[in-house]
Amino acid sequence: MRAAANATAALTALIVASSLVSSNLCAQSATPTSNRPSFEVISVKPHKEGPGSNNFGQSGGHVSVKGASLQKLMAVAYNLPSLSEVVNTVVGMPSWGVTDTFDIEAEAPGNPTPEQERLMFQSLLADRFNLALHHETEQRPIYALLFVKPGKFGLQLRPYSASDGCDQSSASQNPQQQPDSKRTDSPVEMAMAALQRFPCGRVVGGLLSSNDHTQVWSGGRKVNMDAIAASIGTMEYTDRPIVNRTGVAGDFDFTVEWDSRVQDLQAGSANPSGLSLFEALSDQLGLKVESQKGSVDVLVIDKVERPTEN
Repeated sequence: MRAAANATAALTALIVASSLVSSNLCAQSATPTSNRPSFEVISVKPHKEGPGSNNFGQSGGHVSVKGASLQKLMAVAYNLPSLSEVVNTVVGMPSWGVTDTFDIEAEAPGNPTPEQERLMFQSLLADRFNLALHHETEQRPIYALLFVKPGKFGLQLRPYSASDGCDQSSASQNPQQQPDSKRTDSPVEMAMAALQRFPCGRVVGGLLSSNDHTQVWSGGRKVNMDAIAASIGTMEYTDRPIVNRTGVAGDFDFTVEWDSRVQDLQAGSANPSGLSLFEALSDQLGLKVESQKGSVDVLVIDKVERPTEN
């Protein structure tokens, strides 16, 4: 159903976005331009060559984005941390908004927070792309996140305890570092060790081994079920929004490990021995996704134009 390339791309987006996005992953309503902060100096040019990059979320007022599509810029501006979230949330995206890419250099006074930068990107899209949109709620097919057995947690989903010492200042200065491929720990032990490098309140992930890009993990400390549900679309591409319907409140610690090749069997890949993501959610967390219909918050594009170069 989902190509392995999409899984790898989504996981890369997870690693980048997870350092910026808190457990509140809901789309923001459109804000009037006059009420939003904006960049003081902006340069927008078509991207010609080279890999994409960005320094969003870093300290300082200079923002540099290379090779970003309108789709990716909207993901930053409206707090949509994955391809799944953008595709399932934004209505009316033009084809060029996916294929055309741009380089942006912008300056802001002082040292804006990531949230202030998001609002500045909203202003940039309104001013330079003539983006106008509105917020709606629609009834759509969804995946509901449920317990396999009501109220029964899997071994790798644990209620958060204050004694766990969740200190946001304790995270490593190098969170992108992957588990040591030479270690002989089990996959869950490797994932737990890697998770300690990140602050609490975020769902993050990476590779279990730097030598094997098919064995992947995700996890979080002190995150609620809404955040876990929303993060599944960052682990792999999903064709529907995933909505928390477990009915369970509170915060949790969890890790999940799976084989990113499993969903690509029909494309002729080698037969892997690991679990698919959905199988891992069931086996390790005691959670499942079920097709249902439900209310979905969407951003509807009313107008957008290619920016003029300057």
